[in-house]
Order: sequence, then structure tokens, then C-alpha cells
Amino acid sequence: MSYEKTPTAEEGDVTLKVRKCLSCQTPFQSAWSGERVCPKCKTSSSWRAGTPRNSTASRRS
Repeated sequence: MSYEKTPTAEEGDVTLKVRKCLSCQTPFQSAWSGERVCPKCKTSSSWRAGTPRNSTASRRS
């Protein structure tokens, strides 16, 4: 799987956009279109371990 690199100031203008975190639904400033999880959720132990936040959620069949 390939992900785009986060843009840096040297690579040109970085336009911030407010997005809702896919994990906690809290709005946060996203620097690029692939940034969809807020910094707070990314520092959680469950995010770093790769476990789902809500393990009781139903899965699609």
C-alpha cells in the first residue's frame, strides 16, 4: 500500500483544512488529504497497536 508523503514547507504552500477525525469525530487541522486521524488519536496505544477503537462494531459481510 502506498501513501503520499506529508507536504513540508520546502515543497510549497501547505493549505490546512479542518477535517473530522475518523476515530473520535473531533475536528482537527489536516495538512494533506490523507491525514484523517487527529494527532491525539495517533498517540493512543490502541492506534499504535493497530487495534480498532470500537471492537464491538459490526463488520460488513
